[in-house]
Amino acid sequence: MIKNAEEIQLHSWRTGKHTKGRYTKLGQVFLTENNLTVAVVATAPVAFKDRHDFTPLQRFTSEFIEENVLAVAQQQLGHS
Repeated sequence: MIKNAEEIQLHSWRTGKHTKGRYTKLGQVFLTENNLTVAVVATAPVAFKDRHDFTPLQRFTSEFIEENVLAVAQQQLGHS
């Protein structure tokens, strides 16, 4: 559970050919290849040729973070 804004770390990820599950909306939680849980706070298209600049994710889950935590993360990112 995130207790304050200092605990939020922003990082870029991408879906891959072998990513399991489906993305449904912002705030959705996914697992990385190292089994870390991460939440989607923003999305952006990535050109196929640039995909190797980003770490692939392993699996989307059916879990979501709370709306207030999503709002804080988006504010840090500059997406209000």
